[in-house]
Amino acid sequence: KVFAFSGDAAFDENLVQALAGSDLAIVELSIESQPGPYSDPVAHVSLDELKKSREKIHTRRLIVSHIYDALARRVEEENRTHPGFAEPAFDGLVLHL
Repeated sequence: KVFAFSGDAAFDENLVQALAGSDLAIVELSIESQPGPYSDPVAHVSLDELKKSREKIHTRRLIVSHIYDALARRVEEENRTHPGFAEPAFDGLVLHL
């Protein structure tokens, strides 16, 4: 089994490649969107970025961590229209590979 984990990181092709072929990937998702065009992007994955690029992430199971309740609800909404999009992680989560 292949497990991939990313802490605070910008969403880019390096991240996509690091997750490729994993059975389980955990990625932090701590913001809804990147700042506007007049600000530098922050080194966190945003929900907007994940929605635009989810099909590029070739993992059997994607779990998003470092997430707050309102953003977790948005991820669950996305799962309703795109099953298997991602699973929010919460304190105490136990995973089996």
